[in-house]
Amino acid sequence: MIDSAVDSPKAACSRDNDAIRENITTRTLIKWYLERISRIFPLAKRTPDNDQPSMEFTSATVKAKANVYFEGRVISHTVITSTGEHKTVGVILPGSYHFGTGKAELMELVDGSASVVLDGSDETSEYGSGNSFKVPANSGFTITVEGEPCHYICSFLD
Repeated sequence: MIDSAVDSPKAACSRDNDAIRENITTRTLIKWYLERISRIFPLAKRTPDNDQPSMEFTSATVKAKANVYFEGRVISHTVITSTGEHKTVGVILPGSYHFGTGKAELMELVDGSASVVLDGSDETSEYGSGNSFKVPANSGFTITVEGEPCHYICSFLD
């Protein structure tokens, strides 16, 4: 007889399998992200044939340690340009996420699409590749990505 206060072998096995599956999923997402980010660096210059909002960072420092948010579903790397500007280059996997801001930010979508609601507003704005939006300092925004991941460049404004 199995004591009801103790997990059954089937329940314990199921819980262990869920933990293993979650760990594998996180590792798979990080591996996928690293493969994708290697395709973004360096970002292509904007040309008449390539009208995407991309930029090339020349003589820039990239911090190797990633900024990982929401259990690996939003990952970015900090870029410091030769002029001292701080930016992040990253990817947002499908989901809905809220970010707070200290400094004002300019978010440029490089690939994919997202809907955005700025703090204090009820209006949802849709953005796609080639679009950008600003977020005021000491504020925040909720960004929702559906379907394909959204690649972005975030510039911190003074």
